[in-house]
Order: sequence, then C-alpha cells, then structure tokens
Amino acid sequence: MRIKRTSVTALAGTPDTSPARHRCMKRTFRLAAIIGAAAFSAAACSSSPAPVTAHGTVAVDYTSAGDDNLSDGSQVVIVNSAGTVVGNGTLALRHAGAAPFNLGMEDDFTFAVTVPGGLPRYGIQVGGTAHGTVWETAAQMKAGPGLSIDETTGGL
Repeated sequence: MRIKRTSVTALAGTPDTSPARHRCMKRTFRLAAIIGAAAFSAAACSSSPAPVTAHGTVAVDYTSAGDDNLSDGSQVVIVNSAGTVVGNGTLALRHAGAAPFNLGMEDDFTFAVTVPGGLPRYGIQVGGTAHGTVWETAAQMKAGPGLSIDETTGGL
C-alpha cells in the first residue's frame, strides 16, 4: 500500500504535519517496537549455559595382567538424566603398572569430554555400560571427575 501526501508544505523545510504523515510515523514506530521486542525475546531465549569440558581421570585396579578390559582408546560416554548421549571421548593411558603396595595391577587413564552446560547431572559410562554409570553434578564435571574401577569386582 502506498501512502499519498494529502497536504503540501507552504515553505521548504517546514515539517509535514498532515494526518497521513502522522499515521505513517505511528506505524513505523509500532513496527520498530515489535521488531525490537522480538529481537530481545529471541536473544533471551537463545542464550544457554556455556559448554563444559570435563577433564577426568580413571584408575583401574585389577589382579593380574589380562584382567583389565579397558585400554588406551576405550570409549567414555556422557549421558543426561534421560539416558541420552550428550558427549563422548576416549581414554588415554597415563600409567600402567603395579598398584600401590604391590596389591595387584593398576592403570591410570585421562579423558576430556565437552558436554552442554546447565544439566542437573551427568552420567559417565566407561568402556560401555558393563561398569555401570557414575552420576556427577555440573560442579563435579567442571572440577574434573575422578573415577575408580575395580576390575576384581567388575564395577565402578
């Protein structure tokens, strides 16, 4: 729709105060207000907590060589409360050898996994679900979870 001018200004530079000009300005201001409110709402709704990169450790105790089913490259999976995978990574072997006091063997691994921030809890599964799931809070994930697996019993 094209707006026509209904009045003519008497002198150059005199503002147009016609009713048509007034209605046009009202529409323009309303449109600007609506666009501004929509942009503000979109920005407010789209902001979410920053992702968290968890740098964790896993200590695996086992009785003799060959009992350990976890190795360099084994998968680490992070799930949310509903069990949906929200992140994954792999174990990196840091140390392998005799456990303290020569009571069996111990492997130490590290891992790094980036997960979405703001979840109430995070489930960590190492090497599949056979070892169970350890639940950590967001603060524990930020601090770096430390897990211990006892292969002599098969669980976390």
